[in-house]
Amino acid sequence: MTGGAVAMLTVGAVVAVAAILPGGHLPGPSTGRHRVAKSPLGWVPAARQLPASSSPQAWPFVVWLPGRGNNHGVHADVTNWVTGASLGQISPPGGRCFEQVMGAGDDRTFLLAAYHCNLAGRTRFYELRLTATGHPRPLIPISLPQSVASSSAWLALAPDGRHLAYAPAAPGRPNRAAITVIDLMTGKKRTWSGPGRVTTLGWAGSSTLDFGLAWNSATKATFQPAVRALDTTAAGRSLLASRVLPAFSDVHPADTTSPLAGANGVSFGVTGLLVDHGHRLWNEIARYSALAAKPTAIFRPWPLIGHNYAWCDPVWTDASGMHALAVCGPPNHGLQIDGKHMHVVALHFAVGNGAAPASNVFYFAF
Repeated sequence: MTGGAVAMLTVGAVVAVAAILPGGHLPGPSTGRHRVAKSPLGWVPAARQLPASSSPQAWPFVVWLPGRGNNHGVHADVTNWVTGASLGQISPPGGRCFEQVMGAGDDRTFLLAAYHCNLAGRTRFYELRLTATGHPRPLIPISLPQSVASSSAWLALAPDGRHLAYAPAAPGRPNRAAITVIDLMTGKKRTWSGPGRVTTLGWAGSSTLDFGLAWNSATKATFQPAVRALDTTAAGRSLLASRVLPAFSDVHPADTTSPLAGANGVSFGVTGLLVDHGHRLWNEIARYSALAAKPTAIFRPWPLIGHNYAWCDPVWTDASGMHALAVCGPPNHGLQIDGKHMHVVALHFAVGNGAAPASNVFYFAF
């Protein structure tokens, strides 16, 4: 989902939402050796996507970046979050450090970004493929355009594993925004532009991008800051021609730079400050629909984990929005949502390295 050093929502913010990936009920697809040749960029296409409706146990494999400070990203770990089994560790070539990880919709294909640990030089990209049992294969170098490799950007890998969207930072042009989609199979690009600043980016299916568009100036905005839906198959090149999503804009104010939840019109968010029986609480977890003015379901963590937590964040949900994983902490408590019910579940990997996952969304991927 996901780019560079990006400011995320803090505990004091009203809303935090996490990037959504589609899921599946069925066992993982076969990940035997692909007969499809690499693309000109070096990319090997993902396997068949898992079906849209799933419990999170259908997505057992997580690639995550442990460590903090100078030790962050020196390797990536692959873990079965359900069983806790450690399935492998990958180090980036040439003494680099991983800074981002993104997953496709098969739970077997991942894109990793690595930079020089001293922050000098361009970012390099690698495809990581897992075997049917979740063990990592050798990294595959991917040749992406200089515009991706040389700038901090929001990056989002499509569920089909064939398209990468990015919105580069433009500090010299604070009110000129652009989103580019690269076809990883052909190398062809398409760009949409407009006023403002892209604050977040996430795929809603394989052809629609949900994004936040804000105004980065003290002057009056020339458009309505909002979360919008960009149909990447439609004609046109204007970001402002994309559809406004009022419900998502309420959940996720367009001027915040937190991960965007949006898959097939469903998102999970976190409500603001609550008080229950004299306890100062943060966060009910709410399910939202792009078509509804109010949450379609609200889940309360404290009957399950008590009042000892300062934040909650969703970390995964299927495309149907009926199944999700969230974390509340500290200390971290995993929560699983299935339909109208929520229960405690163990997450056997370090979500957020002890901080709110919204601050570390690029450090793990299902």
